Amino acid sequence: TNWTKTHLYSTVGSFAVTVKIYHGNSQGNEGSQSEANTVTIQTENTSVLCSDGIDNDHDGLIDLADPDCAAFLPANLTVTKVVVNDNGGASVVSSFPLFVDQTPVTSGVSNTFLSGSHVVSETNQVGYAASFGGDCDASGNVTLLAGDNKTCIVTNDDQSGTLHVVKVVVNDNGGTLPAQSFSFQVNNGVAQAFESDGQNDLTLNAGIYSVTEPTISGYATSYNNCSNVVVSNGGNATCTITNNDIQPQLTVTKVV
Repeated sequence: TNWTKTHLYSTVGSFAVTVKIYHGNSQGNEGSQSEANTVTIQTENTSVLCSDGIDNDHDGLIDLADPDCAAFLPANLTVTKVVVNDNGGASVVSSFPLFVDQTPVTSGVSNTFLSGSHVVSETNQVGYAASFGGDCDASGNVTLLAGDNKTCIVTNDDQSGTLHVVKVVVNDNGGTLPAQSFSFQVNNGVAQAFESDGQNDLTLNAGIYSVTEPTISGYATSYNNCSNVVVSNGGNATCTITNNDIQPQLTVTKVV
């Protein structure tokens, strides 16, 4: 004869289950045989127990099909990359590999993760400033709950570069002009005067630049790193223009 008996245990642990089998058709002729078996009842409340393919609490429900495993239902996270090139940058979305914890992910594609705390990160490029938004905090941290659908946005904005134009004036032959008496042009643009300290710091888009200056009578001009200067995103370059006063000459003519 087949029979079943259900008992609800309020705590987890190991329990001894004893089954007694009786033989005979009339009362008083029962046998005395019995059999004992030990079973383990475990509430499925850990990631391991909710993914081992075993009905640990013997309720007929395995792993994520068991409501006890609701906390370990997967969550979805999409990481989206935005690249801003408004200062001469040329990088694209694929230039910035993305990760959730140590797992590589593709921009705009939803990925499944266990609930809990995760960190979104990337491989950044020099000359770009990164910021996090969406469901991520400013450091890329995001908390996923069971069944969540969240999105983190990683923005990379190209940075302007700096070109330092330096003026050196040598007055060793009677010259008296200061630095601000000289001016310069970038890529044949409008001439601008040097500052009193002899250095102008220009904020520019990434690109190639050449610096020249109008001729000043009585001074010889020389250039150092002023032609086809490469200014990169977030980078610095220096052009130095030296003006040396020319020694005057006296011509003496004899007339007899």
